Amino acid sequence: MDNKVWNESEKPGIFKSTRLFYKNLFVGASRCGRADYWWSFLGSTLFTAALIAVLLLILFALPISDWYWSAVCGVGMALCFGYYLIGLFNGSIRRLHDIGFRAWWLLLLLIPVVGLVVIIILLCLPQKKDNRFPQLISE
Repeated sequence: MDNKVWNESEKPGIFKSTRLFYKNLFVGASRCGRADYWWSFLGSTLFTAALIAVLLLILFALPISDWYWSAVCGVGMALCFGYYLIGLFNGSIRRLHDIGFRAWWLLLLLIPVVGLVVIIILLCLPQKKDNRFPQLISE
């Protein structure tokens, strides 16, 4: 039996998987391997945290009377966090497709604690090779 995960990068890592994550940011109708998902989760979280930290430093360095640039930094932080949430949502959809589940399972997140635990367990499951969701060319 072949143990190779066919829809992951050759060598998943933080940089390669994060680049693939942002390349497929708005694509939900595909699949994402387990290692690529978790590496991209880590990479995108670190990238977004660093970008928001820089914007916060700029925001706190500005004088209070400079409301225009404060608003620009606030909007920039909101956009960064919004793209991060969109990416996590679409990445989770692709990961659920890889294990053969539909995206509707993400509605479990509406259940406060139990839903999050169930989704994390689902995202950690190994892939199912025989399912109906397509694979995107990774690299």
